[in-house]
Amino acid sequence: MPQAFLDQLEDLIRADFAEQDGMAEELLSGEPVSEAEIAVAEQELGTSFPALYRALLLRFGTNCYLGIEIDDLAQVVENTKWVRRHFAEHETLPAGLLQQGIAFAGDGSGNYFMLHEGAVWLPDHDSGECIREAESLEAFLLTANGAD
Repeated sequence: MPQAFLDQLEDLIRADFAEQDGMAEELLSGEPVSEAEIAVAEQELGTSFPALYRALLLRFGTNCYLGIEIDDLAQVVENTKWVRRHFAEHETLPAGLLQQGIAFAGDGSGNYFMLHEGAVWLPDHDSGECIREAESLEAFLLTANGAD
């Protein structure tokens, strides 16, 4: 399942940037990530990465652009810990988000998209609100690339 979706996503990005010589390759070519590096990040955060996110990291790496820039693992760990500290007193977040959520990308405004129980969430550091951005990482990435 993850590989079929990643093939679809790659085809979509390549089609979108077909007119711009080399751009798709540049966007899809992130910094390589190994299973060992993923395991270290999972251990540091105390949570397992979802299968699709893991497959995405192994295929495209980090700091690639898949409609949104995918953060490197050091940023993921740092940003996840920041979200946990910042929102520790907020009761507006979904149960378990702080304990198992993974801050995999930023929104450009100081907030971090979080993977949790299959969905993508966006806790707002100013208002304290938390919005369910997408039902799944697949839906989130398709929307980020203009496909619905």
